[in-house]
Amino acid sequence: MRLFGPAALACLVVGGCAGPLEAYNRGIAKLQLMQATELPDDQIDRVSGTYKGLQTLVAAQGDQPARCPHPRVGTLEIGDMTLELAYTPNLIFTAPVMPDGTVRSVVGQSVLQGHVGNGYAVFTITTPVCSTRFDYRYVI
Repeated sequence: MRLFGPAALACLVVGGCAGPLEAYNRGIAKLQLMQATELPDDQIDRVSGTYKGLQTLVAAQGDQPARCPHPRVGTLEIGDMTLELAYTPNLIFTAPVMPDGTVRSVVGQSVLQGHVGNGYAVFTITTPVCSTRFDYRYVI
C-alpha cells in the first residue's frame, strides 16, 4: 500500500509546499484576529499597550520584493504615546501618537504614517523599494 507518491514525498522532504502552507497559516491567523473579543468600552480609548495584527506587503519595486519584509502576523507595543517599530534591522521608526491619533515618522526617504485609536493601529510604511501596510488590534 502506497501512502505517498514521489511528488508528495518530495514536497514534504524538500519543503516545496511551503508557499500554499504559508498562505493557509496566514489565513488562519487572520481568522483568529477577526474573532478576537472586543475591548470593553472603558478601554477602547487607550493607546498605549500591546497590539497584534498583520503586516502585508502592498507594493515592491520591480525585482526588489526579496528586500522587503515578508507578510506576517506580528506584535506591536506602544508606550508613553510613542510607537516604536523596527521595520528592518537598519530602519527603526519612532513616532509620537498625536492627540488626534495620527502617527508620522520620517527616516531618510522612508515614511511611517497612519492612525491609532478605537482599539486599532493602522499605518503604512513606504520606502523607496517597498510599501507595507500594518493592521493591528489592541489586545492588552
